[in-house]
Amino acid sequence: MHNRTVFFGNDGGVFKAVDLAVVGTEPKAPFVDGWTELDNNYGVTQFFAGSGNTVSGKIIGGAQDNGTLVFDPATGTEGWKEFQGGDGGWCACDPTDPAVLYGEYVFLNIHRNDDGGATDDPDRYISGQFWNPAIPGWDWKPLPFRIPDAKNQQALFIAPFVMDPNAPQRLLAGGLSLWRTDNAKATNTSTSGPRWESIKPSAGSLISALAVAPADSDVVWVGHRNGMLFHTTDGTAATPTWDRVGVIGPNPLRPQRYCTSITAHPADAKTAYVAFGGFEPGNLWVTTDGGAEWTDLSPTLPAAPVRALAVHPRRHAFLYSGTEVGLFASEDAGTTWSPTNEGPTNCSVDDLFWMDETLVCVTHGRGMFRIDLSSV
Repeated sequence: MHNRTVFFGNDGGVFKAVDLAVVGTEPKAPFVDGWTELDNNYGVTQFFAGSGNTVSGKIIGGAQDNGTLVFDPATGTEGWKEFQGGDGGWCACDPTDPAVLYGEYVFLNIHRNDDGGATDDPDRYISGQFWNPAIPGWDWKPLPFRIPDAKNQQALFIAPFVMDPNAPQRLLAGGLSLWRTDNAKATNTSTSGPRWESIKPSAGSLISALAVAPADSDVVWVGHRNGMLFHTTDGTAATPTWDRVGVIGPNPLRPQRYCTSITAHPADAKTAYVAFGGFEPGNLWVTTDGGAEWTDLSPTLPAAPVRALAVHPRRHAFLYSGTEVGLFASEDAGTTWSPTNEGPTNCSVDDLFWMDETLVCVTHGRGMFRIDLSSV
């Protein structure tokens, strides 16, 4: 008698089949009959980014090879569900409408979900990529209802997009140029939907990081793969004026390497934190004057890529830095850092975001963690 029991580990978890000869026999994909998931809280998902809605409590995350997932706290820690397939990436939740979630597929193909992640629908791409069931393959909408950089794959594999924290209908998306829509919730059909326009021309390097200041929607920061950093103070204008910052001045922004993230201060529009990649010192910097002068905040951090930074919503001297080798905290505005004793191990922390005063830590390989910091 042959033993047909198989255990299978992949980037979606650990699975068991009692009889390999009869698995996947259903008539239609995804051919998973006969497999039992054995993860049981073993969080190994490789998330790139996440977002949350404080009204519903739902959290979404874009994961490598495992799509865009939604977590409903009412279902317990195993309550993760994929609502868009393929690779996931950056995410956003509409704070005024718990049903509206945004995620992306590769090369800046942004999708919108209008039912809180309950169902999957390939017609949800709002970047212009639209599935027409009558025609094999993908079709593209006419301008201005598409992002040309997404159509032409002139964007990073996991490309940044952000929601304006003051105007949920406004999304900014970075490819080779910077694209903006002011009606992200417009009805989506094959010939209509959100209208996209370029508000920053190509600088010759793909955009890798974006931030809109919570204190002022006109203040926008754009980082590039080659380390260039741009800033505007009229970001809602039809044609914003952009300045490259950090190149000259008494304290210039020294790194000229991959800009991994930008965090705008929650209350001061002139203050922003910029992070870089590379296993070397000098990967986290701050400006308090709109980019004229910069201070290196990384002397007591490991010489490793910094991928995310969060500022406590109420106690602004409390900073949290996500690095390639774990999460670090500062209680003195970044002068000194120490590793945290809770949550993720020394894995890559790719994103950090707040749900009120609960910090959610997004890791690339250990799932997500959260901690209530309202008592600090």
